[in-house]
Amino acid sequence: WVIMLPIILRGIGFGMLFITIQSISVSGLAHDKIAQGSSMIALARQIGASFGVAVIGTIVNTRQIFHQAVVGENMNAWSDTFRSAAGPLASAIQQNVGASTRQAMTLAQSAITQTASGQSFIDSINDAFWLVTILIVLLTIPVLLLKIPKRKPTPGEGKPEAVILE
Repeated sequence: WVIMLPIILRGIGFGMLFITIQSISVSGLAHDKIAQGSSMIALARQIGASFGVAVIGTIVNTRQIFHQAVVGENMNAWSDTFRSAAGPLASAIQQNVGASTRQAMTLAQSAITQTASGQSFIDSINDAFWLVTILIVLLTIPVLLLKIPKRKPTPGEGKPEAVILE
């Protein structure tokens, strides 16, 4: 549910959002231009999505490098903190795997480094989600202030058809 609930909410939100955007966008167009306007909106949405994925990917990559640098500053193989974490882990590896003391310490240090790298990736994704959340909140304000224009009828639209009496 930790993963499925946000996906379900995103799907519901996209469904409501895209229909609303499409309706508002074509409401000011003449009847004969609605198909062209709808196509342009779909194109703009696809280009925007591609651009957004590229930007968020860049942000995640940059933030991961930042978080790895921060964690790397604090991970010194000779520091007391690192050794106090690696020591018990190395003992457990040595007892369960049967490795030598040196091999167990190398495996323990590698496990700690991999865990820190994974955590820096999670932190970078978290940063990207916060950025997107802030952008959505900020961009919701102008959307709420939009005025929906009335659609202009094309000539002949809305008039009753001529009835031929025989």
